[in-house]
Amino acid sequence: MIGIIIIVAIAVLVFILLFVFKALKPKYLVLDAVAKTCEAFSCDRNAKNLEIPREVMIKGETYKVVGVKDGAFSGCNVLVSVTLPDTVTRIGRGSFEHCHNLESITISSSVESIGEGAFYDCVKLKEIDIPNSVVSIGAGAFCSCKSLVNVVIPGSVTSISNGVFEHCENLKKVVLPNSVVSIGDASFWNCGSLEEIMLPNSLTKMGQGTFMECHSLASVTIPSSVEAIGGGSFKNCVNLSQVRIMNPKMKIGKDAFLNCKATVGEYTTASA
Repeated sequence: MIGIIIIVAIAVLVFILLFVFKALKPKYLVLDAVAKTCEAFSCDRNAKNLEIPREVMIKGETYKVVGVKDGAFSGCNVLVSVTLPDTVTRIGRGSFEHCHNLESITISSSVESIGEGAFYDCVKLKEIDIPNSVVSIGAGAFCSCKSLVNVVIPGSVTSISNGVFEHCENLKKVVLPNSVVSIGDASFWNCGSLEEIMLPNSLTKMGQGTFMECHSLASVTIPSSVEAIGGGSFKNCVNLSQVRIMNPKMKIGKDAFLNCKATVGEYTTASA
């Protein structure tokens, strides 16, 4: 009798372990049955460390993991770290949004695009290494990542999307490459700790409210390549005391330097 009870207990334990192991593993969605490609699209909400493999078995066949589906791990609050394989080319829209305990993610050099709001509200994400393979970073991709301190944008990126680093309150330094030609609306709005920003000579246009309420920004040089800056670009940058505008014909949007310490010379003013 005791032997039967032990056998049953072992069987139940094995079943539970298998169930938990299966639940913790990411699930995958087939993209192309011919090319044998798929995307990771969900995971158990209790998984802390997620490592997505290069290949997975689906119905007895091998599929290559090439992406992370839109909203795949949204709201996985227990998730602490993520490692992506060198087969992934796309991180979907809102893939890791609201992952409040996510501290690190390893993005492979195969990734080409980071979707809109991909890491929105990842308040504990301390650093992000964006590889040179990335050519597109969606709007609000790192919005409200309040623990980010330094960011280096790779030379493969040509435009900074709207609100991409909005409300990153502890962001102190951003390096923009000479490939960037435009910076979108509110890209760095309310980055209150931002102390310096080097605008590249490739830049031609800045959107509205780009650096609005960057209270720690003390100086900025706007290169001669810039043709226009939008309304409120540096509005409420209360410690901005030095502004060098290298293009005297640059169009300056309404209230671009409102409530700044800097005194801007006479330049063409228009709604940019």
